[in-house]
Amino acid sequence: MNLLLGFIIISFMIFFFGNSRVTPEIAAILPSSPAQIAGLKTGDVLKELDGEKATDMSLMISKIHRSAGKELRIIIDRNGKELTFKAIPKLNPKFKVGLLGFSLKSVYQKEGLLPSFWIGA
Repeated sequence: MNLLLGFIIISFMIFFFGNSRVTPEIAAILPSSPAQIAGLKTGDVLKELDGEKATDMSLMISKIHRSAGKELRIIIDRNGKELTFKAIPKLNPKFKVGLLGFSLKSVYQKEGLLPSFWIGA
């Protein structure tokens, strides 16, 4: 019964508030981070990371996490112009992952009633 109630609550929350989705737009950059040193700016839109198109943001984040100490080629869109940067993710010793020091923008996407139940499952 509790499992069913949890499913219903989550589904209705998705229906009323929306489903969180990460976009390829850079929302924030840490000072003195590899991203800032490379020249990335807030509002830049990630197009490609080391030869892979930026279609799935979770895959892009995983690639950065696995690339500590390795140079990555980053292609972004800045005000309609495509620019290329190179940056080396810094190892975070606590989490043992590579980080460039930027965060991506999250948006909430409204869902219909049936898709809300599908996502809630």
